[in-house]
Amino acid sequence: MSGKRPNIEDDRVARVLDHWLSVRAGAIVPMRDAIDPDALTQCLPHTWIYKFDAEVGDFVCVIAGEEIDSAWGIPIENKRLLDIVGPEDHEIVLDRWHQLLAIPAIMHGSTQKRLAPQKSRNTERLILPLAASDGTISYMLGASIYQLQPPSSDGPEILRSNHIDIVPCADL
Repeated sequence: MSGKRPNIEDDRVARVLDHWLSVRAGAIVPMRDAIDPDALTQCLPHTWIYKFDAEVGDFVCVIAGEEIDSAWGIPIENKRLLDIVGPEDHEIVLDRWHQLLAIPAIMHGSTQKRLAPQKSRNTERLILPLAASDGTISYMLGASIYQLQPPSSDGPEILRSNHIDIVPCADL
């Protein structure tokens, strides 16, 4: 964990963080209702919100932009996190998101994954906690940028590189 603003590459992701910071109104975590879609017009296709549903013990997607649905290949609104990320990654992601809510903290990460010898996908993702109207920190606002790119000359093997920063909200 670090105590500084993450190094964000994409301007749309930076705008989401800037808006989140601007609507905190003195709180460590802003209210979900404080997020203004009109302030994020260019970012909306790349944003998503999940809410933790204690009854099902999982996060459920409340809303997702069209670029997010396109990247997953299906509409993800109203789907459980398990149904989206699959059983192999669910426990890891669920634990990480619970950690972000508990601290509370933000997470910024980037990944490069070779999908095939002809292309790779670069992803930049920002995850920000939000409070419900009762003050419970139970929402996640995210921005994800997916870019398909031709491969470098690293060969046909599947390559993954990951970078994740977790920053406590109190340090921002």
